[in-house]
Amino acid sequence: MISALIILVTLNIQQNPQFNIRFGVPFLPELLAKIIIGIGSIIISYGYLRQLKWGFWGMVVESGYFFLVCITQLIVIETWKVPIGITFYHGLVIIYTFFHHKDFEVFNKGEVKIVK
Repeated sequence: MISALIILVTLNIQQNPQFNIRFGVPFLPELLAKIIIGIGSIIISYGYLRQLKWGFWGMVVESGYFFLVCITQLIVIETWKVPIGITFYHGLVIIYTFFHHKDFEVFNKGEVKIVK
């Protein structure tokens, strides 16, 4: 969620390579890519933190997509600086999410259950 807020705060900052290329959407303008990814990540993070089922699947899809984009960048761009840490992070998010999938099934109907 914090990274999504940082994306939205840095809307007017140009990056090299461009944001839309680094995040696998070169067909979108950079500003539009930042807005869509930032707002989408905030919405997915909300569902994930509330342990809603759509938040679970949203996080799996988002992290899986960014994991694959980073792997592609490691192969194509041949740089280890930027994507290696992000690849590791998204891999951990996917693993953690699948290990705790039962926590999300409790909230199928939006009911809050206190976990002890």
